[in-house]
Amino acid sequence: MSDFIYNMTGGVQAFRIGDYLYDMSGKAIGRVSAERVYRFDGSYVGEMFRNMVVDKPVGVRRSLPPVSRPGDVEPPSLDTSRGGGSLGFPDVFQRLVENAPGG
Repeated sequence: MSDFIYNMTGGVQAFRIGDYLYDMSGKAIGRVSAERVYRFDGSYVGEMFRNMVVDKPVGVRRSLPPVSRPGDVEPPSLDTSRGGGSLGFPDVFQRLVENAPGG
């Protein structure tokens, strides 16, 4: 079972299976640890909040050791979107995919 990751307008931009985030083609793009989002090089990106990657104030924003990228997966069927709207925190999903090492 996967969870979709949304943008501020309610569009689907990725999905999550377990501790990994994938783009809509099924390519692994990041990981989640304790609801914090990281690149595979270990750099901190943001927080998971209501199925979005946002810049939410947290106590400690630390990097983690790098991990290997998992294999690609079959993307789930896209059958829904949700209404957008501000959650009070900026959407930072682009930090995950922009200028990503090896990406």
